[in-house]
Amino acid sequence: MTTKHVPILFVLILSYSCFVGSTRAQTDFWQQTNGPYGGSVNSVAVNSNGHILAAEWTGRIFISTDYGEHWIELLNSPAPNLNTFIIAPNGHLFAGTMSGVYRSTDQGSSWTQVNSGLTRSEIYELAFDRQGNLYAGSYFGGVYRSS
Repeated sequence: MTTKHVPILFVLILSYSCFVGSTRAQTDFWQQTNGPYGGSVNSVAVNSNGHILAAEWTGRIFISTDYGEHWIELLNSPAPNLNTFIIAPNGHLFAGTMSGVYRSTDQGSSWTQVNSGLTRSEIYELAFDRQGNLYAGSYFGGVYRSS
């Protein structure tokens, strides 16, 4: 039985081409949607219907029901200086702003401030745990939890 040796140069070229091919596939993955344009998008969320919501720093919130082809601005926003928002398991929207946390129970048509217990109102991040508790990350005051 004879053994054939594969030249090391061939192995290096094959390895390089596999690496470059897999890296290129990852960089080609992202495609820009058709908007929303006109401001900095700070936060994106997708509801249970597959609708995409995008929030801008100015407080404007947009919704797309067709995977980003068309965007509609929701007429009522929680507050200017909107940093983040999240969709609760029950479908309610929560927004973190420089003036606290707001909740919408009607898909963004109206908003109510829900700041009871917050000693610092500059909210930059929101998250839910498995039990449904809402966590708010404050710029100056740490993390708050609400059930």
